[in-house]
Amino acid sequence: MILPFKNLNPENNEDYLGEGIADEVRSQLSFIQGLEVKSRATSQHFGEQHLPASDIAGQLDIQYLLEGSIRRSGGRFKLDLSLSDVRNDKVITPIKYENRDEKDLTKLQNEIAQIVVAKSNLP
Repeated sequence: MILPFKNLNPENNEDYLGEGIADEVRSQLSFIQGLEVKSRATSQHFGEQHLPASDIAGQLDIQYLLEGSIRRSGGRFKLDLSLSDVRNDKVITPIKYENRDEKDLTKLQNEIAQIVVAKSNLP
């Protein structure tokens, strides 16, 4: 399950950016054979609930959860993500991303999605 990434920029309303990156990651992960990826609607619903990961895991019978935050300052982006095995309450891998100056948001989303897929090492 991929929760929408939280926008940590209180002075602006760029929630669309975290949602767009989460959508691209969801799309990329859905190509991994044998990995069940929950829908965007389900992710949005549980993202709005602000439930503990263990509650989400119990309700949806999932094993993996990707969550995190995004910050933007000027043209720079910083993401702090965490891929967790929620059944065992363990972080599998933290994923940190920082770029210099990206004006092409589609390219940025694709790049981040590829990093998450590469670092996730999911079975």
